[in-house]
Amino acid sequence: MKQKTDWSGVRRWLTIIVDVALFNFSMWFSFYVRFWPQIPDRNFYTYERSAVYISALFLLVNFLIGVYVYYNRRISDIVFNTVLGQGVTVLGLTMITFIGRWFAFPRTILAISFLVSVVVLAVYRVAVYYLYVHFTADKHVAVVSYKEELPSILENFDSAKNNKHKVTYVITDHFVENAKKILDKVDIFYLTTSLSDDQRRTIID
Repeated sequence: MKQKTDWSGVRRWLTIIVDVALFNFSMWFSFYVRFWPQIPDRNFYTYERSAVYISALFLLVNFLIGVYVYYNRRISDIVFNTVLGQGVTVLGLTMITFIGRWFAFPRTILAISFLVSVVVLAVYRVAVYYLYVHFTADKHVAVVSYKEELPSILENFDSAKNNKHKVTYVITDHFVENAKKILDKVDIFYLTTSLSDDQRRTIID
């Protein structure tokens, strides 16, 4: 069964572009915090020359830790991933400054940018998370299981962290026949392992 597309395409890439822009704004703002009222040309020129590569490192780190995946997240997860991502990014840039002069701007800038970017990005990403929850469609789930397994399964779906999957149907007998009746009304079938292999294959097919 074909599932609906949620936070993807243009919307997802737009949030990523803004994310990168805010990260670079944090770097730029850190120069003003450190050198106000006059930023040394040499230091800022070094940043301008390497901004593309710094942004690439930022994106790589954040993609690897799943920052742009909002499914099944809490706000605490978003804040934690933001702190982790910025910590790894700044650590990577700090290591590069020891290797060569390419990113040779003061390391105090990196420390300040870490604090600024964590606040700016966390606020932005939490706002995006609320937009994701509000504007994307819920996934309608049909649980296919025996009655004795239902309490633990439903408790899992009702957890605070599971924000987009909503159980709308429960099938506890005549699994294949009842699944066929609601095939066009649900997005996902949740099949327990206690079902026979033949039943599972028939429903999936």
